[in-house]
Amino acid sequence: MLDFAEVCRVVAAVLCLLLAATLLRDHPKDRTAQASVFLLITVIAHLAFPPLLRADASVALTHAVLLVGLSVPFAFWLLAQVHFDDEFRLAPVHSSLLAATVGVGYVSWLIVVEHRATGGWLGPAHSDLWIVTPKLLAVAIMVHAMIRVYVGAGSDLLLPRLRLRYGLLVIAGTYILLELLGELLLRDSASAAAADKLHSVVVLAIVFGASFLALRTS
Repeated sequence: MLDFAEVCRVVAAVLCLLLAATLLRDHPKDRTAQASVFLLITVIAHLAFPPLLRADASVALTHAVLLVGLSVPFAFWLLAQVHFDDEFRLAPVHSSLLAATVGVGYVSWLIVVEHRATGGWLGPAHSDLWIVTPKLLAVAIMVHAMIRVYVGAGSDLLLPRLRLRYGLLVIAGTYILLELLGELLLRDSASAAAADKLHSVVVLAIVFGASFLALRTS
């Protein structure tokens, strides 16, 4: 039986899926829409991972979803670049950034999970290092993306629809950044459990609001 937090995650994931399908249907060749769909897919994976983990889903599925979910900071960074820079094009260095973000996060998760399961060789200091390092990398990416959002606003935001897109980017980016900082600062089990419930409710509210506004102005 799903608890309240998991229900919020499922509903938010379904809304993200519907929004992604709508963007692909209405704007299949628009670069911003394509980048938005990529972000939505990573958010869906991020939302689905905890319930899959608690449900003892297959290892292959759980790890695949984890890898996609770890791409959220890069996906938001990519959306910020595409939205505010018409000349932006993906380059090998960007693929390297994605690989580093996902790779460090994935290895960190494997090592910490193994340590907690077996009480292996990692001491508290090394355990904290493996938890903190991928979060710091993700925070750095998000900070750079938010700087790009604020700097890129300028005269681009004269039209109401562009102002709406900017507002959605600010809200979503700020929340992702705050969540990452929360994961860095609230690592004890009691705080983490409370933060997870709050996260589930807030992300549902953000996704619902974003879906309503985006579909209303599409």
